[in-house]
Amino acid sequence: MENINNNYSKYTKSKNSYGNDYDNSIRNKEYEFKDFLKAINRRKKIVISISIAVFTSTLSISIFQRIFFPIYIGDFSMLISDPLNNNKNNSANSIGGVFEQLALNSTDNDLPTLIELLKSPILLNPISKDYGIPFNKFSKSLKISTPGGLRTQSMAQGVLRISFKGENPRIVNSMLVSISKAYLKSALDQKQQRLSDGLIFLNNQSPKLEGKNKQVQKELSDFRERNQLIEPTVEGQELKTRLDYLENELDNIKNERVKLNNLLNSIENGSLTAYGFKQAITTDLNLNERIPTEGVSFINLDLELLDQYILVKQKLAIARTKYLEDSEIVKGLKYRVEQIEPTLKSNQISALISAREIIDKNIQNAKIKIKSLKEKFEKQPKLISEYKTLQQKALLAAKNLEGLSSAKEKFQLEIAQRSVPWSIIAPPKVYPVPVSPDIPLNLSLSLIFGPVLGLIVGLIRDKVDHVYHSPDEVKENLNLPLLAELPYIESFVNLRENNESIFNVEDKLNATKNEKSSESYLGYQRFFYQEAFRGMYTSIKFINTQNSLKILSISSCIPSEGKSLISTMFAKTISELGLSVLLIDTDLRKPQVHARLGLDNLIGFSNLLIDSSDNYKKYIQSVPTQDNFDVITSGSIPPDPTRLLGSDSMKKFIETIRSENKYDYVILDTSPILSISDSTLIAQYCDSLLMVVSLNNVDMDLPLLAKNKLKKTNRPLIGFVSNQIKKPKTFSKNRYYGYSNYSNNYGYNSNYISYYADNKIRDKFTKRNLTFENSKDNFLISKIKKFRNKVLDFISWLDR
Repeated sequence: MENINNNYSKYTKSKNSYGNDYDNSIRNKEYEFKDFLKAINRRKKIVISISIAVFTSTLSISIFQRIFFPIYIGDFSMLISDPLNNNKNNSANSIGGVFEQLALNSTDNDLPTLIELLKSPILLNPISKDYGIPFNKFSKSLKISTPGGLRTQSMAQGVLRISFKGENPRIVNSMLVSISKAYLKSALDQKQQRLSDGLIFLNNQSPKLEGKNKQVQKELSDFRERNQLIEPTVEGQELKTRLDYLENELDNIKNERVKLNNLLNSIENGSLTAYGFKQAITTDLNLNERIPTEGVSFINLDLELLDQYILVKQKLAIARTKYLEDSEIVKGLKYRVEQIEPTLKSNQISALISAREIIDKNIQNAKIKIKSLKEKFEKQPKLISEYKTLQQKALLAAKNLEGLSSAKEKFQLEIAQRSVPWSIIAPPKVYPVPVSPDIPLNLSLSLIFGPVLGLIVGLIRDKVDHVYHSPDEVKENLNLPLLAELPYIESFVNLRENNESIFNVEDKLNATKNEKSSESYLGYQRFFYQEAFRGMYTSIKFINTQNSLKILSISSCIPSEGKSLISTMFAKTISELGLSVLLIDTDLRKPQVHARLGLDNLIGFSNLLIDSSDNYKKYIQSVPTQDNFDVITSGSIPPDPTRLLGSDSMKKFIETIRSENKYDYVILDTSPILSISDSTLIAQYCDSLLMVVSLNNVDMDLPLLAKNKLKKTNRPLIGFVSNQIKKPKTFSKNRYYGYSNYSNNYGYNSNYISYYADNKIRDKFTKRNLTFENSKDNFLISKIKKFRNKVLDFISWLDR
């Protein structure tokens, strides 16, 4: 039982609660291009109306302002710098130019700041007071700019364009003249003031610069005396030259020492001949010439002994060519060689060792001198740096003093001249054609923004109000025939909530025929809905003329669209036409037919399907006061309605109804199509299907989904019935509750239809309207209501 209640509660959701999951699945997907075009087409009245309204209002406002409140503009151009002064940059880079800029406090040409100063109350307040214009309004009308904008070359040329807007051309021109004079006077005053202040500044700086110059000169003199230097850079170069010379000589002495060592080794090894030794000391080791002061001297060396030794060796060689080895001459010469050679070798070694000692001493002396020079040279860069720093300070101090004197002379000359620094290059003038409003520009913008605004409003409206407003919209979207257009019936509004019978409502409507109350127009309602259901019967009759028995299923997309009431009223209309009709309430979850007809629901269709017998007639109830009108109510709510509707009992019952051919029409009131599958199960047993679409209520996408769902049953969907369940926003005369729509769709005016209504009702209704409209007491209220109705009519027209 708990599961049944859960299913029942899900089924009984209203449209808002029912459509949450479904609406989210549809609304969250992006518009395709087709849907976008359809939305625009649906709201084309809104788009066109807003576009026309924007264009018309823009045109009207622009013309009105152009005639009564035109705005004129005037301007003049002013040169704030001298473009012919080529020395400006040079003077700015020189010391005198720097002192001038510091004295004038003009080191940066900030044009935006200058413009703000020119628009300040200090300069413009006196002018605004003279002309009686508030300063805020005056400053908004004044515009200062460069001819090409602040980012162009015009800024470097120093040209300003001053413009002013106003309604009176003469006053605008007069104000521009006053503004130009005020600017020129202000520029001159500012220049004189700055020159005077600058001269005072320069005079104050003069003693400081003179004292600084003397101090730097004294520091330079003290530096030279302290370091005994005149020009550290020149002396440093001389030290570098001497150092390079000594290092080169040191390398030469080291090379001589290497050669002495080689010669000494050759003598000790006995590999050096007397000739080789003599040649080495006279050519390679000519030390007497290389180091004349401290070089190696071979005076102590016995050169005669060396020559004698060489001569004896020569004689021995000649004797060996002539005599034998054992001859006396050869032996004598050999003896002499043996006697001279040891002495000569000893003398050579002693001389070379002495020479090497002298060279080592010279190397040591050279290293000492190089070290001393290096120590002096390493101190030289620091001295040079200090000297250059002092020299630059002295030069800068002298230049500053010179520039200060030059700036003072220039300031004194300019103060005496009193020349205006700015000049007017284009005199004040006012253009004869108004600049505001700019009608072509305003209209161009309205042509752009009007449709854009219309599209935005239209799409928003379509998104918010995504429902059908007229049967034509449903017909176009579903591509189905319109079988009937049911108007709004005020008396049927609370039927569902009050669980009231339609016969009670009709009794109230009939009672108005004999009453003189303000509700007599309810008789019109009765006439219209009767005609609507008769038209519905006529449409269904001519759709299929071949079948004598018509089993018709009536359903809707979602609950609360009025399908049960329409099923009941349609069945009642058929019975009143003399045809037999059987109305079956197949909505086994939330039945409504028994309440609409004032019948009990103790047993009904669910009991019939559960009953194993073939006697269905015991479940049929006749409607009181109605001939040929039988009803099978839903009966007790079963635990599983879907399974019961798809059972063999259902199929067998339909076959029995067909075979007996007792009724001209069998109408099945089914469950909503999209909520559950009951309606699709029932559809397979029907000859034709009919769908109810409620206006201003159901989402536009739902009927299309319901149609696609019914297509799967392979049963013909013959059309739809539009139901106005909500009160339309139309209250004008002859447009009560949607009746004019009905009359217009069928080709005749509501005045003509009212001709066929009861004469008493028509007379009372007309008399009531005339009395209300002609009442003097209610005249203002009547006008307000008429205006409100016109607005609501227009809104309703936009939505349709």
